Amino acid sequence: MERLLLLSRKAAEAGRLREVVAHNADFHQQIVEASGNPLLQELMSPLDSRLRRLFRLTSALKDGNPMCSEHERLHEAIRDHDEVKAEELARAHVAGTRASAMRYLAAGTTENQDSSTPS
Repeated sequence: MERLLLLSRKAAEAGRLREVVAHNADFHQQIVEASGNPLLQELMSPLDSRLRRLFRLTSALKDGNPMCSEHERLHEAIRDHDEVKAEELARAHVAGTRASAMRYLAAGTTENQDSSTPS
């Protein structure tokens, strides 16, 4: 996880957002694998490609630094075995990502409707 965080941070600082997104998706996968939970792994496996696509689509909404910071804090909590903090950070991260995705998708839908409306 630390290697992915370092690669992600370097990509963010260089403005290479696609790399940040790819490394962050890999970071998510690492957490699933590290959980040691076969059910979670089985449930997440078919969702991985869809999540990666969503991450790429919504990455245009922000730069890579906030994504990196959220993952770095989550990694610290996991490393420190602070389950309560890790859960809190993970839930906030998922909620924030979901809200960004919904805004992005709503804006795209609105733009598509506006462009198809005759003038």
